[in-house]
Amino acid sequence: MEIFLKADVICSDGYCGDMTAVIIGRETDAVSHLVVKSSHGDKEERLVPLSMVANATRQKVQLSCSTQEFQGMDDLDTTDYIPATGKTYGTQARQDRYALQRF
Repeated sequence: MEIFLKADVICSDGYCGDMTAVIIGRETDAVSHLVVKSSHGDKEERLVPLSMVANATRQKVQLSCSTQEFQGMDDLDTTDYIPATGKTYGTQARQDRYALQRF
């Protein structure tokens, strides 16, 4: 599965935000979470576990949770992460991807 930045993120009951980054596990060097900027009230960036992704295309990421469940997910705390520069993730290099790595 390939995940693209700026894709619309859709919960089971409607639009919830835009994909802004992915989280790469330091030990696994694999995507563990998506970072989604909420379209609701607070505009916080939420950490969405990759296991919640039901389907993904270039334009849309479909989650298997409701917007209420999405709003209850952890906020991104950028002090816990560093940019994962100079690395390629997934099967192909894409210029429209941005990864953060837990340190």
